[in-house]
Amino acid sequence: MPSIITDMSVNRYTSLLEARTLDVAVIGQDGAAKVFAGAIAPVAVGTVVATSSKSVLELPLWLLLLLAIIFIVWLLIRKAKTKP
Repeated sequence: MPSIITDMSVNRYTSLLEARTLDVAVIGQDGAAKVFAGAIAPVAVGTVVATSSKSVLELPLWLLLLLAIIFIVWLLIRKAKTKP
């Protein structure tokens, strides 16, 4: 890791470490990390939690919804055909 990222004058808030690291990696210049030198501390830091696996209930609920829509459409078509 480049020393500019971990320098104490730039590294006042560890919550900005990932942002500095990403900027230096993408831009490729030390100036990308220096932008954070005068940054104020973030009010809140969140963590994104995501999974690629499907929920056990998610698939059956969508399937049930699809079947309900198909049934309603079938009833409407049947009703429309029986009208004189």
